Formats: sequence, structure tokens, C-alpha cells
Amino acid sequence: MSDLSPCGALVAALLSITLCAFYVTHLWKFDRFRCLNFMRDRQGAFKRFMTYSYPVGVLTVAIFWVGSAVIKYKEGFVTLSNGTVLPKPFELWTPQNLGARFPLIMLNAVAWGAEAYVELALFAKELCFWFFLIHAGPSPTPWFRSIYFKIWLGGSVLAVALTFVTTIVTRADPVKNEVWQMFVGSVTGLLITIGFLPVLWVFPNFVRKVKEEGADVDAVVRLVKFHDLNARSIIRIVFRFMFVVPGVLFSIEGFNPNTHIINEGIWISDLLLAISSIGLVVQSSITLMARTTYVALSCINILPRFSSPETSNWRPHDGSMDPQLSGGE
Repeated sequence: MSDLSPCGALVAALLSITLCAFYVTHLWKFDRFRCLNFMRDRQGAFKRFMTYSYPVGVLTVAIFWVGSAVIKYKEGFVTLSNGTVLPKPFELWTPQNLGARFPLIMLNAVAWGAEAYVELALFAKELCFWFFLIHAGPSPTPWFRSIYFKIWLGGSVLAVALTFVTTIVTRADPVKNEVWQMFVGSVTGLLITIGFLPVLWVFPNFVRKVKEEGADVDAVVRLVKFHDLNARSIIRIVFRFMFVVPGVLFSIEGFNPNTHIINEGIWISDLLLAISSIGLVVQSSITLMARTTYVALSCINILPRFSSPETSNWRPHDGSMDPQLSGGE
């Protein structure tokens, strides 16, 4: 944060507010906020956490950047002896603003954790679940006992916990605190994005297989629509890389304080921050729309019967194998 200019922080704040506005508008047009009703239907703990983690992440990232922009404008710049003008470093901040930094960085940890959980719960879980279905034989192992479910569950816990642990452990050093949080959050997002790439390759064959096995037309149409939204146009993947790659670059350079390539000029840092913020807004908006489509899949059978009931334990997918697709969970 100390290397960013006030203008860069302001751009990130305005874009995050734009994301909040889109989220509110989308939910209002979708069902007048009824999906946020805590007592709605028979939601289980998993689905409740999934429902509220997204707005929490959107809100906390907006608060973080608005607070950061206010502090950056209060602190301003400092002129070095050689005439170079730089944003004021942490060491020269007033005690009041320096004290406000850690609560903001913790809010950012919540935002990173919520973003990771949404991606892991919606898309990484989808990744594991599609692989589970694609590689399932006539008598598949139940989803909750499969290696794919265990990989997803372990990865989810680790990804969400790491952000908070590193933020708390490194809190004594503001620079190290910021670098480690950005590194863990960005690398986690990058790994999730790279891990989703195989779906782009195998998903079309999976859709064809579902169609050939006699799935409901509505199911095929929705699967194709979901694939188009996430894969065929490649829009979401591109913007996810735009979101996470600048953070990885910032954090790697932060581990080498004596080497400055990205932070050599203020405009480079601000440009990368703007790219990352635009990537966050666009990919989060697509994620929100994709989640709406994903919820709609819970009302239909995605897979047909692969074999007769007498010869196989396989049955049409009705949500009983996956709590996220089940209307009662």
C-alpha cells in the first residue's frame, strides 16, 4: 500500500464501489434480495456460507480500498534528497493512520478469504465435481467419499485459513504483512484459475456425452450456457489472470526490497493496480451471473441414466450427491 499513489488507491476504490453497485442491482433484479433471506427454504450451513461470503467479500474489499484511499490522500507524498517524489512510506505515517492500517488489512484478508471460498465453492468444486462425473464408471464411488471431494475440501480449508494466518503472524512488520497477504491471496487465486483450465478442455466432450445419453434438453442448454459463460469466450479466465497476476508480481518484488522494477515508477504500480481492479470487477460480475445459472441447475436432472437400475448403482443426478446443487441444502 505504501508504494501506491493516492490516485491509484482512488481508482481501486471507485471500481470496488462499482462492483458493489452491480451486486446490489443484480440481486434486486434477480429476486428482490429474497435470496439473502436467512430463513429462506431449508438452506444448510454450506449454502448459507456460500450465500453470504460473496457479499461480505464485495463489501470488505470496497471498505479496504475506500479507507486506503482516504489514508493515502491524508499522507500524500514525500520528496527525497535527489528530488524524487514518492508516496509517503509506512515509517513516516502518522500514528493514527498507521494504527488504522491493520484493521483495514484484516478486512482485506476477509475479502481474500471470501473470494477464495467463492471460487473454491463454486468453480473449484465444480472442477472437482465435473472430473468426478467424467471419470465415473457404471458404479461410481459416492461423491463425498471420492478423492475429488477430499482434494476440494482440503484445498478450501487451506486456502481460506492461510490468508488469515499469514496476516496475523506478520502483523508486526507492515511491509512484510502486506507482501505476505498479497502473495498468499494472489497465488491462491492463480492456482485456482490454472486448475480450472482443464475444464475448458474436457467440458465440451462431457456435454456431448450427456446429450448422447439422452439428458433433458433443458439440462443440455443450461450446461452449454454455463460453459459459454465460463469457458468458450474465455472472458472470465482472462480477467481472472488480470486480477491475480499483478498481485503476484507485486508480492514477488516485495520479497526483494533492494530490487525495484515494478515499483521503479509510480505509474507502473498504479497501472498494475488498475488492471487488477478491472479484472476483479469483471470476473466477480461474471462469477455472480454464473452462480445464478449454477443455482438454476438444481431444478433439473443434469445426467441421464448410464445403465439400467438393475445393473448399476448410478442414477440421474438430482442434487443428492452434491449439496451445492441440492435445493434442500
